[in-house]
Amino acid sequence: MLIRRAAEYKAVGELAKATADLNEAIVIDPKVVAAHADLSRVLLSRTKLSEACDSVTRALGLTQDAGERAPLFLLRAQIQAARGKLPKLWPTANCRPAETIRTGI
Repeated sequence: MLIRRAAEYKAVGELAKATADLNEAIVIDPKVVAAHADLSRVLLSRTKLSEACDSVTRALGLTQDAGERAPLFLLRAQIQAARGKLPKLWPTANCRPAETIRTGI
């Protein structure tokens, strides 16, 4: 119920209320991966990047299921990008365009 209401709050831009509901949901059941993941997304929207990173890291610690972990890793990468902590690989990677790789030219 709290997670669903938090989603509705987020949809209408009530991010502080969404955060409060998700925190309450986590107090009630701290092992719900979705609550931690949703909290991380809300915190990212609020530019509370350190807290968002902590929340998604907790979510990752709660599951070993690859299907659940993949979007969490993507979310953590989005947070790290917002924090400016991803390496700038493209200009320095010396990669060839995909067309060159396919044709060998």
